[in-house]
Amino acid sequence: MHSSALSIRTNAGGLRTQTSMRRAGHNLQESVGRLSSGLRVRRAQDDSAKLAMSQTMSAQRRGFQQAQRNVSYGISMLQNAEGHYQSISDTLIRMRELSVEAASDALSDTERSFLDQEFQELSNTIRDISNSAEHNGIKLLSQDPGQLDVATFQVGTRNSANDTITWDIEAQDPDQLGLVGAAVDTRDDARTAIDDIDNAMNLLMTDRSELGSVLNQLRVSMDHLSRTIEDYGTSVGVIRDADVSAESATFTKQKVLQEASVAMLSQANAAPQIALRLLG
Repeated sequence: MHSSALSIRTNAGGLRTQTSMRRAGHNLQESVGRLSSGLRVRRAQDDSAKLAMSQTMSAQRRGFQQAQRNVSYGISMLQNAEGHYQSISDTLIRMRELSVEAASDALSDTERSFLDQEFQELSNTIRDISNSAEHNGIKLLSQDPGQLDVATFQVGTRNSANDTITWDIEAQDPDQLGLVGAAVDTRDDARTAIDDIDNAMNLLMTDRSELGSVLNQLRVSMDHLSRTIEDYGTSVGVIRDADVSAESATFTKQKVLQEASVAMLSQANAAPQIALRLLG
């Protein structure tokens, strides 16, 4: 049982009140910190297990965000290549048109020579497109010595085949398309050129279809990464974020307790004065 005797040496009530006031002040500062930062777990002393878990998940989320940027860069690269494929396709279509025209006996060899001049210029255009197509210094439609022949896109956060997507870079110059020596300066050459160009378009479309498939894989990866990043962000929030409504109630409670402690400390400090008046 606590003594209720008046004392001028030890103010037991004041000491107890100071302890309560310090506790309320500490709790109030913690509540202010959580409300101002929006975090329930800010330091290891708040909840070391939850802090470690949230830091690990945050690191993984950052990795997924970088993988998402990798996918975006990859899509941009392949869209660049797609544009060059389209240019070559348009050129082949014009070359086939010239071949069909030159294959008719309604034209003389002189007229065919004019058509062949454009035909050869278009063939050189395909070579120029193939040699000049690049993205960030990476050749997209040629296989020069020392150049990248397989592009690998890191679309996950692990060192595994499931976290990468690859695209084989195929040359699209006249040599690879089988157009070397093709001409339309005679009727027979023009008819042969029709078959050569049909074969070239098939080769081009085969490689272009592969590019489209890789693009679709990258877009699927982008959607998956977006959902994963969202889920990880939500999980980290559940672990670390403060419940504002609960913290506001705690803040109000601790503030009231602190103010009550201050008032009671004033009363406790008055007790020795009462004892002195009794001595007088």
